[in-house]
Amino acid sequence: MAIGKSLDELASKLRYKFNDTSLLENALTHSSYSNEYKNRGLYFPSNERLEFLGDAVLETVVSEYLYDNFKKVGEGKLTRIRQNLVCEKTLARIADSLSIGEYIHLGKGEENECRTRPKVLADTLEAIFGAIYLDCRSNGTDAYKQTIIDLLSSEFNTATQVGAADYKTQLQQFVEKD
Repeated sequence: MAIGKSLDELASKLRYKFNDTSLLENALTHSSYSNEYKNRGLYFPSNERLEFLGDAVLETVVSEYLYDNFKKVGEGKLTRIRQNLVCEKTLARIADSLSIGEYIHLGKGEENECRTRPKVLADTLEAIFGAIYLDCRSNGTDAYKQTIIDLLSSEFNTATQVGAADYKTQLQQFVEKD
């Protein structure tokens, strides 16, 4: 499957060298592309299964990182910080900074809109995290953890400040004071 941008270029932006580039290729395959080619008798699996896995890997890696590095922070604040790190808005921002939209395989009907759609960018980044995890697992390494943390590093400061208390929590705390 050929694309306009090189997978090596994207891997360089991710600061991760894939041993199995087919995993990255799969992570970049939107269901619209998969379905379009399926109708032509060709099979390119969509990134949805990798997205599922990547979502779980991301939450685990971030949770472990926060647990290890914010020892004096309570569970409630840790949860809010994690929510701010793993949310669609944050993931889409990271994906956009890496120009991931330029690498996604899309069906013709989705070509104009999906490359910049936050949900598609966030989902694709989660799929990439799943691909990195599987690539590391097949080589017996846990380098995926540091790769994910490095990609999120620019967001940690913002998330810890925003995670101090969201509006719902502030309202609950105010109501419970009396």
